[in-house]
Amino acid sequence: MEELHLRPSRKKWTKRLIIAIILLVGGFFMAYVLSQYVAQVPEWFLLVFGHILIAYAVVMILMSRQALSGKNKGLTFSKDGINDQSSIIAYGEIKWKEISEIVLEKQNNAYKILVIVKKPKSYVESASNNAIRTLREKNMDDYGTPVFFESNHFEFNLEEFEEFLTNRKIRYSKN
Repeated sequence: MEELHLRPSRKKWTKRLIIAIILLVGGFFMAYVLSQYVAQVPEWFLLVFGHILIAYAVVMILMSRQALSGKNKGLTFSKDGINDQSSIIAYGEIKWKEISEIVLEKQNNAYKILVIVKKPKSYVESASNNAIRTLREKNMDDYGTPVFFESNHFEFNLEEFEEFLTNRKIRYSKN
């Protein structure tokens, strides 16, 4: 197996898209309809909360759209390394020489794929904006690496994944 491609889970992202559309409609209803007719709750509160729902829904819709569009989306494990095109905060290409180990950590019914990199600070600093940098710093604090993926976001087969890592002689462990 020369290359392994983990595509985004269509089922999961479709559910997120449906939820986002419901939140978007709810946000508009709250901000522009309820705020005019409900006297028990201050109008400003309904407007603010409605707009927060709308903003959150728009971000979810954009993320879902990106995950569901394009054939090259997801994670590609190749002879060169890992190419992450899985989300708007994707890491891009991570060369095998930059990776110390891959740790598969079981949580509930899924695995966290922790990519232990040799220079984690460079992945935090390479973030394109402060929000992504903060997220990567949080990943560093929580998991000991800024680079990690959740298997339930992808069409993931554990046996196939382990076989690929073994055949490529990539050091990994499973907790």
